Amino acid sequence: MVAVTLVSRAGYFRQEIDPQGRQIEHADDWDPARYATRLQATVALDLEDRQVWVGGWLYVLSSRVDGGVPVLLLDTDLPVNDPLDRDITHYLYGGDETYRMKQEVVLSVGGIAMLQAMGFKLMGYHMNEGHSAFLTLALLQRFAYSSEGLRPGESPYDLPRVRELCITFTPHTPVETSHDKFDYDLVRRIYGDLLDLGTVKLLAGEDKLRAR
Repeated sequence: MVAVTLVSRAGYFRQEIDPQGRQIEHADDWDPARYATRLQATVALDLEDRQVWVGGWLYVLSSRVDGGVPVLLLDTDLPVNDPLDRDITHYLYGGDETYRMKQEVVLSVGGIAMLQAMGFKLMGYHMNEGHSAFLTLALLQRFAYSSEGLRPGESPYDLPRVRELCITFTPHTPVETSHDKFDYDLVRRIYGDLLDLGTVKLLAGEDKLRAR
């Protein structure tokens, strides 16, 4: 097993409750270099017609069963990136719809690219809510534009094959309002090299792309 997430340098906060019972949030930044090892690999994505480089950190979660589980913490805070993109992986919750979609693309598409760059051979994927929903479109892209993983007689847009690879999906809050929805104009602006938009609308919703 290998886990992939965002580094979230400023993703958490220190909580204080004032005398009136109200929550006060204090910044609680952390330095991944204190706990993890920087990865040598970097991968590039095109977001908003800009090249965004994604690096990362390796943290090994000790296991009582057999060795440890590698956890990859994706990080866009690299000097080579535009200042607009360096904080994509900073905040766990925050920012507008554009920021949220960039995070999900970095996690999903960047995550697959990083795993490939590091030589992982994957048998399947587990998705945590809709945060990594673009993973499914990344897999469809892979099959559409190459013969990788296709079996005799399969179509490049073979949904059963993608479903087979995406083993499980965990919804923590299974209500409509908990799932992100993105306007297709925003999708086209941020991630213009997505699959044919007509195909995407058939799969993800006609009016908006639903990340679920």
